[in-house]
Amino acid sequence: FPWFDYSRYSFSLGLDCGEFAYLSGHTASAFDPETKRIVVRGDMAQQVRTAYEKIGAILNASNQTYSDVVRIVEYLRPEGIERYAEAAAMREEVFADHRPTVNTVPVKSLLRPDAFIEVEVTAARRPDSATDGTHGAGVVFLPSVLPTDDHGEVIAPGDIAAQTEAIFAKTETLLAALGLGFGAVVKTADYFMPKSLAAYRDTGAVRREHLGPVYPAATGILMPRLCHADALIQYDFIASKDTPEAVNPGWPHFDKLTYSPGVRAGRLLFLAGQGAINPITGDVEHVGDVAAQAEYIY
Repeated sequence: FPWFDYSRYSFSLGLDCGEFAYLSGHTASAFDPETKRIVVRGDMAQQVRTAYEKIGAILNASNQTYSDVVRIVEYLRPEGIERYAEAAAMREEVFADHRPTVNTVPVKSLLRPDAFIEVEVTAARRPDSATDGTHGAGVVFLPSVLPTDDHGEVIAPGDIAAQTEAIFAKTETLLAALGLGFGAVVKTADYFMPKSLAAYRDTGAVRREHLGPVYPAATGILMPRLCHADALIQYDFIASKDTPEAVNPGWPHFDKLTYSPGVRAGRLLFLAGQGAINPITGDVEHVGDVAAQAEYIY
């Protein structure tokens, strides 16, 4: 691997799990032999090309290619959002006629301050493509869903509950095109704006109306901005063709929530995002100590 020796890190470049290969996220970081440092260089198009060169090398080590990729997650700094068209054009050049699902996540910053974008991919041995969703080994990844109409305008500006309802209405159509319903959803990730935090709990009623009887695992993250400047919330969904089963170690905190600590579907287990919150009392543990909170979460 020509970019850097990752052997001293606590993560793998990729994991080959038979049906799936899961890759870590990659920016355009590369080792500069002259300065002996990791650097990020180039405009958006160059950065995306370098990131995919690294991703291609990892896929190749797993005897896979770009055509096996079923899901792409693109983490974009604000500068990257403004230049997103360049990233999309380069992605299309890399994948040609292949169309994996794309999830777009705006972030405040990346580990490498000169990076515009970080790219993470999931590959499957025998992926099948379908309308607006990509699946492999029974798992279906949907693209990021925003509360927008057919003209790209945000629905119900300023109302996070109404926007969430619009997102679920669009998602119902996407799932139906794949022969699935909300009962197949095993994981959700919702990204929402700080200004809507006070009204965020109102979105629970929308989830309760559409999801279940097995509530999916979930992650909710406050964001500095979203893909559309007027959106208050956006969603990513993962579904499964296997029957979902809720997994709860006996934590009563989840009895009143619209998500499960974990969901098993076939041979895969999907976990909800966890903070350092006591699952019995709901209290935050180890306030102010990030290392202790990380240990508590694991």
